[in-house]
Amino acid sequence: MLKISTMTVVFIVAFTSSFSSFAGKDPFKKDKDFEFLDDVSWKQKGSAALKSGTSVDGFDTMYYHLKVDSNMMRLRLGANDSSGEKANTRDIDSLVVTDVRVDGQRLRRFDWCLNNQAGSSDKLDRNSGVKGAVCVDAGSDLIIKLDDEAKQQLKNARQVEFIVEPFGRVMKIKYGMSGFASIMNKFDKPKPAPVVRAQPVKQPVKKQPAKKVAQTCYAKPPADYASIQAIAYPCDNLAKKNSAIKTVNAAVAREKQSRQAVAAERERQQKAKLAQEENKRKAEELWERQQAKMWIDRCQVHWDKGVSPCRCQKVFKYAPAGVADTCAK
Repeated sequence: MLKISTMTVVFIVAFTSSFSSFAGKDPFKKDKDFEFLDDVSWKQKGSAALKSGTSVDGFDTMYYHLKVDSNMMRLRLGANDSSGEKANTRDIDSLVVTDVRVDGQRLRRFDWCLNNQAGSSDKLDRNSGVKGAVCVDAGSDLIIKLDDEAKQQLKNARQVEFIVEPFGRVMKIKYGMSGFASIMNKFDKPKPAPVVRAQPVKQPVKKQPAKKVAQTCYAKPPADYASIQAIAYPCDNLAKKNSAIKTVNAAVAREKQSRQAVAAERERQQKAKLAQEENKRKAEELWERQQAKMWIDRCQVHWDKGVSPCRCQKVFKYAPAGVADTCAK
């Protein structure tokens, strides 16, 4: 019968205990929170305000650049680039943006993007096709075009938070906004109130006979293509009518093709994700079977004696009938 030395048993138990402790942790599925509050200063860079936070990942320094100018706000997830201007420094091909919050409330501009993207997702996916490209998810960049309301929200904010999902895990990135408004106001000054001047009193003008005004008609796209602008033409001009209809139809065809491409890409990404999850599940099942077989082989020598020690308890269900579980004793 096979004999195992005491030192070998101690090594096996220690290895198993260490592996079990590691196996319970999956470092690739941990949610992460990053806070770059008022202890990290805003800087003026050209005609923009920039705040950059960092974290260390192995030999790389990860950067979280938030840049705001008069036209747009851009969150860039970069690596080893403190300037924030080097694009595509992190390989993120499936970044999902769950929310953009100002003082705990969703930024209304981002909410508009969710309601005006192709499809009905409650998140902003890459290549989501937002109307007018107001929000663009471009891999490692999130870009939001700002209107006057959004800029004012940011100037009045205490904190701005982004909730994103790179690599399938949730990441929360929070920025303190102290000092932001003073920088923004240097290059995005409030518009002066219009000067109202007294108008000279006009003398009554004799009415001219009304001229016949040509009626205007419009070539309009279908209701679900509201982003395409209607084209006006004189109602009594058949040539211009046909030209306007042709132009609108061509724009509708291009938009339809674009939507189909976005939908196809979304479907491809979903299939790839499902395949990845299935491969992981199969690998885990194979690992479990291999572990069970290994322990059954190790425990068989004890089961042949009619006993089962504590280290065999995880595979005790495979022990022959009549074997006593001695772990509780």
